[in-house]
Amino acid sequence: MANRVHIYVDESGSLPNPYDPIVTMAAVRANNPHPLQWLTRRAMRGIRWRSPQYAGTSEFKFNTTTERGKVAVLAALAKEDVALFASSIYKGPQKIADTPENYGIVLCSLLEMCIAKGEEVELVIDSHFTRPKKRDELNGLVQATLDLDVVPRYVDSKKNPYVQLADFVAGAVFYKRIGREAIFYEFIRERFISDQLRSWKDLKREWYERQRQ
Repeated sequence: MANRVHIYVDESGSLPNPYDPIVTMAAVRANNPHPLQWLTRRAMRGIRWRSPQYAGTSEFKFNTTTERGKVAVLAALAKEDVALFASSIYKGPQKIADTPENYGIVLCSLLEMCIAKGEEVELVIDSHFTRPKKRDELNGLVQATLDLDVVPRYVDSKKNPYVQLADFVAGAVFYKRIGREAIFYEFIRERFISDQLRSWKDLKREWYERQRQ
């Protein structure tokens, strides 16, 4: 369909980790995702991508990639016809339970930026919950909140090149938000439609106010 959009989501940082003061969730939105399928392979051709401290892993992620690799992927993504979105949540040193509701609150804060009412959407998310019951709860929350007739598809980011790109976007924003290297964000800055920073306290308060209405 002409108005069908494809949205790929991943996050950087963790709600229950007290050492992550911020959690960033990012989305890559594309009308035609096919040019993105081989982007990472093309960008990384001839580059040593695995950082030495991650020599034992085969997972291709922002955090396991050399600086040169990060730049190559993000610079290539910036040349594509994509729209980028990010929702960063400041939570400080607290541990926040990793429940479908809490994760869903962050996810919905992102998706409300990038999905217009009535759009046909393919929504692909990095696997976060493995238990069917938790996934069903998250799906119901997303569908009810956004009034979407779509079931998110959960994938292994190791095997999905589109979600890998969302991971790189989330990582670049996360680095900027926590005061690390902002240079990675600069490569994709002009592709952002929305990049917001909210406090967990305010976000959850607004969520419960909405539920009472």
